[in-house]
Amino acid sequence: AMNIRSVAPQGIFIFLMPPSMEELERRLTVRNTESGSPLELRLQAAYDEIQQLSIFDYVVVNHNDRLDQAASTIESIVLAEKCRIPPRKVVL
Repeated sequence: AMNIRSVAPQGIFIFLMPPSMEELERRLTVRNTESGSPLELRLQAAYDEIQQLSIFDYVVVNHNDRLDQAASTIESIVLAEKCRIPPRKVVL
C-alpha cells in the first residue's frame, strides 16, 4: 500500500483483515500452504501489516462464512467514494 500510495496518493486504500490472529492462523493451517517456520513468518508479516493500519482509509474484517458481507462492505466503500464531494481525482 505504501508503494502504491507513493505513486497514487489520492487512491482509496482498504485493508482486508481476519477477525483475529488466531483465526488467521487457523485458516492458514487448514489451507496447508505453509507450516513450521514459513507459517510463523507469514503470521509475523500479517501482524506487522496490521500495525500499519493508519496508512489505510478503511478496514474491512473478513469474518468466517461471511465473504458476501465483506464484499458488500467494500462495494459500499466504493459507492461512498464515488459520491464524495469533492470527488477524489486519482492521477497515475
